[in-house]
Amino acid sequence: MLKNLRKKRISVHSHHPIKRLSRYTVYLLISFVIAYSTFYYGGGYFYEHNKVLQGALEREQAYNEDLARKLAEKERVNKIMNVELSQLRGYLVKRDIKINSINDERLFYKNLLAPESRKPKVSIQKIEFLPGNDSNTFSYELVLFQNTRGQKVASGRYDMSIRGKQGDKDKSLKVSNLMKNSKSTLNYRFRYFESLVGSFSLPQDFVPSSLQIDIIPRNVGMESYKMVYTWSNVHTDT
Repeated sequence: MLKNLRKKRISVHSHHPIKRLSRYTVYLLISFVIAYSTFYYGGGYFYEHNKVLQGALEREQAYNEDLARKLAEKERVNKIMNVELSQLRGYLVKRDIKINSINDERLFYKNLLAPESRKPKVSIQKIEFLPGNDSNTFSYELVLFQNTRGQKVASGRYDMSIRGKQGDKDKSLKVSNLMKNSKSTLNYRFRYFESLVGSFSLPQDFVPSSLQIDIIPRNVGMESYKMVYTWSNVHTDT
């Protein structure tokens, strides 16, 4: 036993708890200084950079708000100008309609009182289509007069055909077949002039493009003839 104990080495170390605590304290202080320096200098850089970006963002937002205000002002001015232009166009259209009406009336009476040197003829003074109460229903007014002063009664019949598209097909529809009394004959009889009116309905899928009017007199010496109008020239929306 004693022999074995002699062979083993026993090491003895001194124990200094205050010295070990001081060493740990120094380690902690050094770690704190390193961490604080990293946070202070690194965080300061990011703070300044963020401040610069924030300033740039605010400037861009202010610029965009200024552009939005200018755009709104221009849109308001354009809206006012468009309203004024629309009103002016409407006024000019009404003036043109009035001028054309006066001119048509002047020509009507001029032809009505014209000398009897020209060939007798029943002429169209006015043709107009107005929309009805129901969809695709229309009423029309056709004014006829004769250009002679012989005061003979002009008589005959007239036909009106509306041409257009129904689906992808070209079609021509007779107005007399579209009226409630489809068997009615469109006649005229007058000494000076006559205003002829009627109403009819177009098929829902029919899109009109033109109108043809045929005048067929019964008077001796008066020839039949036809007139073709574009639909936009004879149709009034209001």
